[in-house]
Amino acid sequence: RLLLRASDLLRIIGAEKGSLIAMYKLLADESGLNTDEEICVVAGFVGDVDQWDEFDNGWTEVLKKCGIPEFHGVDFWDGYFDDDSGAFIRKHPYEGWTAADDYEFVDSLLKVIENSKLKHAGAAIRSSLFLELTQDERRYLTTSGVPDKNWDNRGAPSDPWYAAFRVAITGAARFTPTGMKVYPFFDRRDS
Repeated sequence: RLLLRASDLLRIIGAEKGSLIAMYKLLADESGLNTDEEICVVAGFVGDVDQWDEFDNGWTEVLKKCGIPEFHGVDFWDGYFDDDSGAFIRKHPYEGWTAADDYEFVDSLLKVIENSKLKHAGAAIRSSLFLELTQDERRYLTTSGVPDKNWDNRGAPSDPWYAAFRVAITGAARFTPTGMKVYPFFDRRDS
């Protein structure tokens, strides 16, 4: 699998110096992608090339120090309590970690984000409340269009993910200086 630094993506697409890149990950794994789930989240970080370079360098350093090839929250938080020992058991590469190890690792990753000065953008949508809205209200929250003759074909009124997506994109745009572009990159959405 090819891994690119976030700042390299900007260079590949020919972004100008000072352009921002918006990196988004869906932070609810597969469970947040359908209306049967209580919460749907789309969230990420926005920053310029220098901020992403600082983030990439710090993140790589923490992972290397801890012997983690790549971090996926779904793997880190996955595990079970052993009835006999009462211990929380996880798979490799987190196998055998103590609560103190967990805290130090997560704290180190959060400090990388903080030190890089990336800005956060995103939203969490309670699916049941979203679905209680009228169809027109849900359509409005999931499209960039305005009511017109094609209104009945706009938006995704049955899917709260698009409302969270819209908030994340507009949030990223708020951090973009006038005259500059933001380049959003997303993880693949498997639904």
